[in-house]
Amino acid sequence: MNDIPNVPNVPDVPVPDGYISVACTIKHETPRALLITLGYEVEPEDSENPTDTVWIPTSQIHSIHRDDRDDTATIYISKWIADKKGL
Repeated sequence: MNDIPNVPNVPDVPVPDGYISVACTIKHETPRALLITLGYEVEPEDSENPTDTVWIPTSQIHSIHRDDRDDTATIYISKWIADKKGL
């Protein structure tokens, strides 16, 4: 586990074959997909800095490790969807 502020505690487990880990902020969630902003968003919503926001189908998510303090998370997604979404 890490002790860095504003970073989710991710279990010390290896990334499964065929998946990558992505640090993100979860903006919206449906039964079929997560809308995420890449990285841990620290600037306000109305910031002039554009952010990369993408939908990730739940079928392409291996696991989600949420930070219980906010909406940040580390998710393990398939390499295929990461390539398709340009991550």
